[in-house]
Amino acid sequence: MPYGSFRQSENLIQQGTDDIIGNLDRRLAIAEVAAQVGLSEFHVMRLFKAETGMTVHQYVVHRRLEAARRAPARGVPPAEAATRYGFDDRGHFTGHFRRAFGTTPRRYADACR
Repeated sequence: MPYGSFRQSENLIQQGTDDIIGNLDRRLAIAEVAAQVGLSEFHVMRLFKAETGMTVHQYVVHRRLEAARRAPARGVPPAEAATRYGFDDRGHFTGHFRRAFGTTPRRYADACR
């Protein structure tokens, strides 16, 4: 892609975010996203940060946490949400969840009931 059109970049980043959202349950390498949109990994990371204000990793963690936060309303227990949304283990998930929402996944799920 030539370095011109902001609109083209915006559309490519939207496609990349759609790929990320559709694959929250697994590791999605930057290389895969870059290949999907036809840009180098470096260019994808730079455009992504410019468009979203977050690194790709920050965005993935943010989207996973948002999905996990909605899980109790769908009857998904926190331990299952951790696995379903791509966290390596429950401790890793709990740490991220607590930093993002100020409580543990279990307490949050209990409060949703």
